[in-house]
Amino acid sequence: MNAPEALSRRIAEIPSMSSGSRRLVLLLTQLGDFDSMEYAQALVPALPRLEQAGIRPLAIAIGD
Repeated sequence: MNAPEALSRRIAEIPSMSSGSRRLVLLLTQLGDFDSMEYAQALVPALPRLEQAGIRPLAIAIGD
């Protein structure tokens, strides 16, 4: 699935998310929200497989 053009342009500005690379962009709610934390924790075991497949993850959320 392709991202909206505005989001694609913004993501392409991030050095590790250059155009032509495979990306998985996660749009999360507030970082203090348990749903966001649980989703991120569930993704951690998949990170090596994503790396092997050449997919770069990027999480975008509200908060710090």
